[in-house]
Amino acid sequence: RTSRAARSKEKMEKILKEDGFLEVKKYPTASMDILSATPLDLTTNLYKLTARISGKNQVKTTSFPATVTMQQGYIRIKTLPLKVNRKDYNLLLKSSFHEAMVKDYFDISFDLIFRRQ
Repeated sequence: RTSRAARSKEKMEKILKEDGFLEVKKYPTASMDILSATPLDLTTNLYKLTARISGKNQVKTTSFPATVTMQQGYIRIKTLPLKVNRKDYNLLLKSSFHEAMVKDYFDISFDLIFRRQ
């Protein structure tokens, strides 16, 4: 037997994945390309990264702080939460009722580790 919370979660995921919001069948991926890294504070490895974020045929360029460290052949990029306006990427819901329930801004952060070649 499925709990009420689990059913609610499944229902919300279905709404978010369907046509008009994420449209995961039509747009299965999004991407972010880091364009530049400008040092802000080298004692803490803090940089201002400028990146191009693409999703649902929308492309936006934004800048945000991140720590960038290099050691033992690896590069690590770790950000604080970045506020993103979902409407900038055409993330809209068909229903005005559901649209009113979803905040316009969401936070995204990442902690990536790359191996140098």
